[in-house]
Amino acid sequence: MLRTMLTLNNLLRWTQIHRLADVIVRPKALFAQLRESRDVRLAWSVLIISAVFFSATTLIAHFRGVPFSAPPLWDDPRYRLLQAVGMPVVLGLGWWIFAYLAWMFNVLLRGRGDFRQLLAVSAPALFVPLWLVMLPTDLALSWGLLQQEASGFPGLWVRHLTPAFTFLYTLAMLWLACWQVCRLLLREAFAVAMLALLPVLALWSLLLR
Repeated sequence: MLRTMLTLNNLLRWTQIHRLADVIVRPKALFAQLRESRDVRLAWSVLIISAVFFSATTLIAHFRGVPFSAPPLWDDPRYRLLQAVGMPVVLGLGWWIFAYLAWMFNVLLRGRGDFRQLLAVSAPALFVPLWLVMLPTDLALSWGLLQQEASGFPGLWVRHLTPAFTFLYTLAMLWLACWQVCRLLLREAFAVAMLALLPVLALWSLLLR
């Protein structure tokens, strides 16, 4: 138990969290550093923080009785509780699926990056855009400040603009990350990012409500 706590403390130490600002202000330099170091500690930190954030909004929505954004996989009043508990696994599985698919496509295209490098860069590129675009809207929905069925601009933002902006921002970051690691042509890196991202989004849209 003590060893686990020390490991988490190492993953979440300030020097790792402080580097998250680089994902926003200088992503190219950060991805280059992660490519060279092959250090996945930042990636694990990002995953843990993301799981905490979205588990919290899920629990708030559950206890406030906010309607589901889409029908759940099965009819169970505890669905959101299970979702909150399983959030680290669901998000982590999406991260690993992306990295594995990107590595497979990279091998087919004879790129330079390896699987560990793709793991290191893909987590910040995948999750930080969710914090900046999706999380504020998710938090507002969970507190009842916005509603899925709202009319006018609020409804347009919730149902269309937030998913669109999140997708475009995430795709752009993953495109840059794949280009930095794999050293492919820009169009090839874009294809790798797109083809590896779509199954992840499909998985999350299927499970998360």
